[in-house]
Amino acid sequence: MRILHTSDWHLGRSLEQNSLYEAHRLYIEHLVEVVKEHNVDALLISGDVYDRALPNAETVELLDWALSQLVPLTKVVITSGNHDSAQRLGFGSRFMDTAGVYLRTSIEDIQRPCVLGEGDDRVAIYGVPYLEPALSVRALRKLANAEDDTTPANHDSVMRLAAKLIHRHADEHGYRKRVIMAHAWFAGAEASESERPIAVGGLENIPLNVLDGFTYAALGHIHKPSEPAPNIRYCGSPIKFSFSEVNHTKRSLLVDFSGADIQVEEISTPVWREMADIRGTLEDLLEKPEFAQYEDHWVRAELLVNEIPAHAMDRLRTRFPHVIKLKLPTVGQREGVAIDINAISPEDFCCEFLDFTRGDTRPVTDWERAQIALAIKSAAAPIEAVVVGEEQD
Repeated sequence: MRILHTSDWHLGRSLEQNSLYEAHRLYIEHLVEVVKEHNVDALLISGDVYDRALPNAETVELLDWALSQLVPLTKVVITSGNHDSAQRLGFGSRFMDTAGVYLRTSIEDIQRPCVLGEGDDRVAIYGVPYLEPALSVRALRKLANAEDDTTPANHDSVMRLAAKLIHRHADEHGYRKRVIMAHAWFAGAEASESERPIAVGGLENIPLNVLDGFTYAALGHIHKPSEPAPNIRYCGSPIKFSFSEVNHTKRSLLVDFSGADIQVEEISTPVWREMADIRGTLEDLLEKPEFAQYEDHWVRAELLVNEIPAHAMDRLRTRFPHVIKLKLPTVGQREGVAIDINAISPEDFCCEFLDFTRGDTRPVTDWERAQIALAIKSAAAPIEAVVVGEEQD
């Protein structure tokens, strides 16, 4: 019995306003081949299928196409994440079970497992949607017959109630092998810049002992692959969504339940376009051969000289057409002396400001000083008396 653990597809997401549609399509094509090659019995998507609650038409069509490719090959179990609209994603869930698509987006779905296999070899997959504590705690307490519970409504308490409901259902039906899909931040996971915070001040962290008794925990929300504990895994997002993930190796997890102990195999996902952080002077980045390997990457460039070159981004794009971030040097931070503005001319004051903000390596030129003088003169003289200076070659 094999499942393929994925999460955080974030269909419809862009990278600094650059579409990732083709990257997602490549990933889905890859999943189809993995499912075929390894005879996967169920593909799991542990939340954040979409990047936003109201995905556009192209994004919805992409998920529709993905399911059309996967459903003839395997069962697909989907839970909603904090980016998804649970109601919209879960539309038609009752009759879609019969087609092999198990949408688990409501609290009532927690006790509706997707069951694989027969007899003692059965694997029951329980999908827990993202649980917003304030909105879900009352319904969870009612299902768990714990309406008199006075514990605070936080991520820990609602996930414990969900786990209690799952174990009670599994015990009643004799499911010994239990898989939980959860979209949450458990202790020991390391976040990236591309996740949306789900709480403030660490209150989102859930102790790992909440997952005691489960054969495998297929977790989502954290984009960096990690293993907080044996058989508790974050597969991570399939695509790099921020430069904080530049060193991540994206993967899916193939989980085999055939033996006494489960076996987990990491399967690397294809990279549509890699990311790179590059640093140097503008001339180095444009001319040095060691940067040639990054010409087709998403690039974040950092300039190291204490100046701001003119048209730096446009010039970088001549070599790196996919540069999307430029970190400029910090200028204007040199220590100075307070100036009495009444003791210097307006011309000197403006030139001093330019020197301060542009950095020490680009002092005001004679031409610039002349233009500043003309601008000051134009502000003080009648309009018809002003002579516009010629542009510098």
